[in-house]
Amino acid sequence: MFEILEIASESIREKEAWREGWLAVKTTIRFDGTKMDREDLTRLNTLAENLEPKTLIERARLYALLIVGVHWT
Repeated sequence: MFEILEIASESIREKEAWREGWLAVKTTIRFDGTKMDREDLTRLNTLAENLEPKTLIERARLYALLIVGVHWT
């Protein structure tokens, strides 16, 4: 399953930032990271690094997504 997620995330990342994917990975690490084996956690951390918003525009869009999410929850 990791292979499919890694390939998909690379394809998406080549075209644009995948804010939702980065948030999902970081949330999984936060809540389930202590229950994972070391290899899975390492792969998720690498995936999070690859998906992390890098440019100012990407970070601003992430912030906007988080603000919208606060209003909807």
